[in-house]
Amino acid sequence: MGIKFKIAIHSLFVALFVLGSCTSSNKQQAADNEVDALPYDESFMVIEEEGVIYKIPSPIDIFVFLDANNAPFLVENMHNPSRHKDYLSRKSRALNLGIYSADLAYSAVYGEVQQALLYFNAAKILASKLGLHEGYGEHMALRIDQNLNNLDSLIDITSDSYYQARQFLEDQEMTELMGIMVAGGWIESFFLAIKSVPITQLNHPIVERIVDQQLLLENLIAQLKRYDSDKAVAEIIIQLEELQAVFDILYFNNPDTPITREQFIQIANKVTDLRESFIK
Repeated sequence: MGIKFKIAIHSLFVALFVLGSCTSSNKQQAADNEVDALPYDESFMVIEEEGVIYKIPSPIDIFVFLDANNAPFLVENMHNPSRHKDYLSRKSRALNLGIYSADLAYSAVYGEVQQALLYFNAAKILASKLGLHEGYGEHMALRIDQNLNNLDSLIDITSDSYYQARQFLEDQEMTELMGIMVAGGWIESFFLAIKSVPITQLNHPIVERIVDQQLLLENLIAQLKRYDSDKAVAEIIIQLEELQAVFDILYFNNPDTPITREQFIQIANKVTDLRESFIK
């Protein structure tokens, strides 16, 4: 894809994720004041709850960044879409709905149409089992079927699907499920980013983007803590805080060395273990 097309895709997803969450300049100013300053502004969704604004990781940014930096499409590292039938609990279904949604977006950005269709169908089944009636229904399925050869439209549909699902969960006061879903999507995007760069290339731009996930993770944990009375959410928070503890070591690095080889391996192993626990 050309750079202008990548920018258009990126802008589309950011606009959809922000829509309905932060609609005025005053709210944007509040966001700047209430959350940590992030190293870049395109990589998050903005969620406002009871006057508190959170910047939450958005997987699409990572995928556009990977594609722009010539990272390969790692179909062998994506989650198996046929495993949707293995998930029986509310927690596992929400986590893997997020994971399949991330894999759907990953496929769409890379123009892998048939893969995108497989992941949409897997996400649709899990969404139905969760009682989520927006975003992954028959209408979206029909739109995908009618636009299989139109990459622009497929990416548009993918973003619509995720946004409508998120909006439905908010409207139904099922925000804790949205948090679980976002956590699943974020860990999948992080896992694919780690797999996309050789461990010997610590000066690679993708490694810099991996380091930047530190502050996004802090914001994700803060948002999830609003629902820690939910057992499933509390369990995920504990796991994410273990990853955060590994990230915190980076604060003590020399500014000229954002991450060492040993730290990269440690973070990569922790992300892999966490992702494995989500999909088991």
